[in-house]
Amino acid sequence: MNEKDRKPGNRLLFLLKKLALLFGFPRNSRYVKDYLNEANLRSGAFMCIVIFGFEIWMIIRGIHKIFFEQTGNTAINFFQYTSNFWLYLFMGLSFFSFCMSVLSHKAPLKKRVAWAMGLNTPLLLFIPLLTFERFSSDPVKVALMVIFYSSGAFLALCVYASEFVLLKKGKLSSPWIILVIVAFAVACMAFGIKVSYSDFLSSSEPKQIICFLTVAFVVGCLLIWKPYVSLLMLGGIFTIFLLLLQSVADRRPFFDGDMVNYWIFFAFLAIVTFSIYHQRVSEASKAEGMQILATVDRVSGLHSFAYFLDLVQKEVDANDFKEGERYYLFIDVTGFKLVNDQRGFEEGNLFLKKVGQAIQETFPGELVTRQADDHFLAFVSPEGLEEKIDSLNQKVHDLDPEIGPGVHVGGYPFRRKEENQQRPFDRARFACSTIKGFGGRIYRQYDLGMHEGFKQMQYVIHMVDKAAAEGWIRPYYQPVVWAKDGKLCGYEALVRWIDPVKGLMSPASFVPILEDTRLIHKLDEAIIRAVCKDLRRLLDEGKPALPVSINFSRLDFELMDAVAVLEKAVSDYKVPKNLLHVEITESALMDDEGLLRKAMDKLHELGYAIWLDDFGSGYSSFNVLKDYSFDVLKIDMKFLGGFEENPKAGAIVKAIISMADSIGMKTLAEGVETAEEAAFLAKSGCGRLQGYHYGKAIPLDEALKAIESGKLIPSDHIE
Repeated sequence: MNEKDRKPGNRLLFLLKKLALLFGFPRNSRYVKDYLNEANLRSGAFMCIVIFGFEIWMIIRGIHKIFFEQTGNTAINFFQYTSNFWLYLFMGLSFFSFCMSVLSHKAPLKKRVAWAMGLNTPLLLFIPLLTFERFSSDPVKVALMVIFYSSGAFLALCVYASEFVLLKKGKLSSPWIILVIVAFAVACMAFGIKVSYSDFLSSSEPKQIICFLTVAFVVGCLLIWKPYVSLLMLGGIFTIFLLLLQSVADRRPFFDGDMVNYWIFFAFLAIVTFSIYHQRVSEASKAEGMQILATVDRVSGLHSFAYFLDLVQKEVDANDFKEGERYYLFIDVTGFKLVNDQRGFEEGNLFLKKVGQAIQETFPGELVTRQADDHFLAFVSPEGLEEKIDSLNQKVHDLDPEIGPGVHVGGYPFRRKEENQQRPFDRARFACSTIKGFGGRIYRQYDLGMHEGFKQMQYVIHMVDKAAAEGWIRPYYQPVVWAKDGKLCGYEALVRWIDPVKGLMSPASFVPILEDTRLIHKLDEAIIRAVCKDLRRLLDEGKPALPVSINFSRLDFELMDAVAVLEKAVSDYKVPKNLLHVEITESALMDDEGLLRKAMDKLHELGYAIWLDDFGSGYSSFNVLKDYSFDVLKIDMKFLGGFEENPKAGAIVKAIISMADSIGMKTLAEGVETAEEAAFLAKSGCGRLQGYHYGKAIPLDEALKAIESGKLIPSDHIE
């Protein structure tokens, strides 16, 4: 304890909290309660097996006594000597059948219930045989016998009622499980007290008190809920039995040594129940934590994506939905990037959590998840769907009216049962992706007109691995020149997909798809290796090998070990590290949780130059320049658009170049399209230039031809 905790009042409070925890006063979660109930049922089933063995043994002993030691009516003797054991055996059979009907989740429900009700029947049929019992003159023994039989009847009725509820609802709530467990515990104690009390009176050397103690141990281990509850129940049971024994002390004294042993047993039984409880709660808490990790999305608090798909599959399997009776929704939050940029990462996560809550409020009781980033999925009823989407859009807008976020939603109606619930959501996502071309709309439903586009998406997703392996994914090289003399000083590698079926595919036809489906790292890894292979070829052939910059996205660092992938390619092809430059977009750094920073530090340690790409393409933040270390700043020429008519544009570009120079960063302007822009940038002190004015991205062999023809002149100075 710290100094504050050592104060008398705080020590007392600390002690009280520990005692409350020891006795189980803090409320348990629903998961822990269910875990305890299930553990009690498993313990009960095991104990019933033990009971079967002992009671069958006692019945065999009774039969031996009847045939070899007793005279008179054999049938009557058989009943008198074995009735207690038969009744307790049937109680155990009844409770065992109940435990297995609840625990055997894989077996068909109707079959489980039928077996349980069938095995419960012998107990109910045996109860009327009470009338054949030989009643004692001792009223206590008579009362105990009636209680014993009545507890059996109560147990049988509880099992029947619970099995009926299980059949009707498909599962049992905690109160029903507790009711049956308590009914069995009462029956056990009635048996133990009856047998031990009768033996205490009738035997000259009573031994059957062990029966009571054994049954008390069974009940103590069975009723593992709250320690204080176990303590009260066991204390009550032991006190009642002690009072019964003391009531006949004149006929059979209960010695002091017996009394000491009696309460010592009670104390140790209480300790055992406390220990079992806390062990089970600890196990349940760990299991609950693992379940939360597996089933709950860390950011939004909604179902995790995989768990959501599993729940959707179960709902589809359990219901005979007609076409259009349910809808698969893909929800894209518009404006989230601005929220992240302007408010910061933590506020961005809080915003996503509020969006998840808004979706749940809009579709109450429906299944909802966050798939990734700012994308959500929902499986909903079609009733009032478009009105609800409009309402959701307004709710999301109201979360940050200044920025004004909203939603785009794609929908796909249920048509048939699918083996993979991901596919309908893929169609909904594709419908959502088409909204940008329809101004003002926020919802589109998948239709046959979208089928070709969807087929393209599916083709890209399913063929990306083969495209990477077969070399269909290739780098095209766009020249980068020195601003001062226009000589070639490097290239930027831009991806192209040359498909044997579809021909040359534009990056716009596959890059967004791979980003949305979180497969972009496969593409980028293929480009990294292809560039290293090309550089190795140039070095081996003695041709100009100039530095190449390669684009890395935020997802590359999240979905793979990007540094290790780069290092392996460099090692495999033995490429000098000064020939590879790593480009990271400014927007990727807005979502950084430390992963990118660590990767960048590692890249610098390994000797790679890092470039900041797309500065000026969006809402640029100078915090990026302050917080991260870059070697080159790539200026997006959107800054320079119309610089002749708008002098502010030119002034801003000059200021950025000057600022970069003052903090030790070199500059490159991309998107240069005219000689006027090139001259202005050279005069302003920009180091490198890139754009259509110097050439578009071309295959390596075409770049080599351009060098041979003198169209591109390699510089002797490279960095």
